[in-house]
Amino acid sequence: MIRCHIERTNQDVFLVPETCVVTGITDEQKGRNFRGIKDDMFANAQKKAEQTMAFFNAIKKDATKYKAITDKFKI
Repeated sequence: MIRCHIERTNQDVFLVPETCVVTGITDEQKGRNFRGIKDDMFANAQKKAEQTMAFFNAIKKDATKYKAITDKFKI
């Protein structure tokens, strides 16, 4: 698990490394729709939770991807 301490709220967040990817914004994306990108980057907790659930629901719909991810966590 990856531990990330958020000083603003004094909370620890634990992330599963297999579900984390390095992200960034390309120059093309910056030029296209900065306001939309900014809204995603600074979304409130409810919106972030909805986006996370949508991501995991999409994975569950694809049996091959779901099996590949869940097999990594079996002991």
